[in-house]
Amino acid sequence: MSKPDKHNTIRPWMVVLFVLIVYLFVVFAVHNFDPLTFVTLAEGPTGDEGYDGQYTYHIAVDPVTAPAKLDAPAYRMQRILLPITAHLLSFGQAALVPWMLILINGAALVGSTYLFEELLTAENKNRWFALIYGLFPGLLISVRLSVNEPLAFGLVVAAISLYRQDKPIGAAVMLALAGLSKEPALVFAGGFMLWLAVEKRWWEAIRLGLIAWLPYIVWQVVLFLWLGEPGFGSGGAGQTSFELIPFMGFFRILTETGSLKVFTVFSLFMAPMVLFPGLWGLISSIQSIARRSHHLYVYLLLANAAVMLIIPYSTYRETLAMLRFIPGLAISVMLYSAHFNRARMLRFSLVWLGGLAFLVAA
Repeated sequence: MSKPDKHNTIRPWMVVLFVLIVYLFVVFAVHNFDPLTFVTLAEGPTGDEGYDGQYTYHIAVDPVTAPAKLDAPAYRMQRILLPITAHLLSFGQAALVPWMLILINGAALVGSTYLFEELLTAENKNRWFALIYGLFPGLLISVRLSVNEPLAFGLVVAAISLYRQDKPIGAAVMLALAGLSKEPALVFAGGFMLWLAVEKRWWEAIRLGLIAWLPYIVWQVVLFLWLGEPGFGSGGAGQTSFELIPFMGFFRILTETGSLKVFTVFSLFMAPMVLFPGLWGLISSIQSIARRSHHLYVYLLLANAAVMLIIPYSTYRETLAMLRFIPGLAISVMLYSAHFNRARMLRFSLVWLGGLAFLVAA
């Protein structure tokens, strides 16, 4: 990519907004202009089982009675921020809920793309690399499906931006909200805390941890008292546990299916999208630490790359689930590459846009 043109009035966030509007309109039109297509409801006991956005929708329509409609009530209810915000903005009107979910997630994606541009330009990198984040297939399709990732990772980007502006309390609050959107976002809180601890900024690490983690822990206690169990775990119905052997969730595709052909097909997707970036991130962050290059982006990369080692089989076996899970890895890889001038890896990040082919097919 060429150097940024200061006189160019077109910005990456504008492109993301345009693409998002066109994409959502096409989906809306293809499905007979039915707003419920954005929440993908199940069609009865013998029909389509729907998708995760239906749980967000049920919680947003009525948070009190929603547990009876959820496949794993505590697990779904822990991701409370998006549905409760949609509930409040729709004034409890079910007909408005699908629109509010789209509006919240869309605004989060476009707004965080703008912030991501600023993070890149702060490292003297071309702002157009922000399109890798703004058009990340797992985030675009998550807006269309009314699931939690655009809001969760948008808040993560906001947290990083605020911290880079020397606003640690605001950053911690954003991380707390991200954790209440989707719990994997708290991996970033772990990265922040580890970096602060290494820097021996103990009070800042404790303060950030308390602000970021306490709301999630309190909400888990509420769920336990209300529903009889906490929400944390590796997935909803049909989940498998986190793995102890690195990347075993991926290799179980072969052992569980017994099909080399299926494993090969999955590998064509997983190798460039997940395995290589994850391994590169793990090795690069450890090397930086060994060289005493202690920077926030090093520890964010370490935390997100390490998580890729233990992802369960139930996530690896579903391409869409993986596309939704890896924005955290993409964010940390790009910011690390921008800061440490890893131009080759920053360009390699364009491979994630190849997942748009999956989105078009879907």
